[in-house]
This record gives sequence, C-alpha cells and structure tokens, in this order.
Amino acid sequence: YKAEYTPTELGDYSLNIKWSGHSISDSPFTVRCYSDVDPSKVKVNRPRATTRSGRYALGRPILYRVNSEQAGKGTLSASAVNRLTGKVLPLNILQNSEGQFTVDVQPT
Repeated sequence: YKAEYTPTELGDYSLNIKWSGHSISDSPFTVRCYSDVDPSKVKVNRPRATTRSGRYALGRPILYRVNSEQAGKGTLSASAVNRLTGKVLPLNILQNSEGQFTVDVQPT
C-alpha cells in the first residue's frame, strides 16, 4: 500500500499506521514539517558610496549583490522607498547565477 499526504501547515504531526485496526509497531510516528527556506541566510553586500561625502550620487545606479545560496529555494523580491517622500524608486533584479543576484536601485 502507498499513502501520501502533503502538509499545508508547519508543525509536528502524528502519523498512526494500522493493520487490521491495530497500530503497527512504533506507531504513531512523529512527522516534523518545517520550511526549507531560511531568509536569515541571505547575504547582501552593500555598495560603497559614490561621493566623497559618503553618499550615493543622484541619478547613478546603486548595485547590491545578493547571495541566497544557503537560504533554500525561494524567490527574491525587493523594493526601495525614499524615506522622506515615500516615493517608490525603480529597481531591477538580475539573476547572475543560481542563488546570486544583483539588485540595481535607480535613485531619482
């Protein structure tokens, strides 16, 4: 026999397997369902400032390097917002290789 179940929530499950109405040896089993994604393992390299005063130059792209190789399967998303005006800044996400990205922020 074959039984299959896809959990939809994280947590510990109890799996009780029976034969002719009686639990088999070692049943019930504990099944731990966890996420294979760990955002804490995503590494971001902040770019150096483009001016001597330690600021980024208006109109020049700011490139962030993102490494998600150790974080598990997932999708990278990003947003950039001007803290003073609330304006959303344009950006592009380029996947360089598996788990390696460049986030190109365009300050305006």
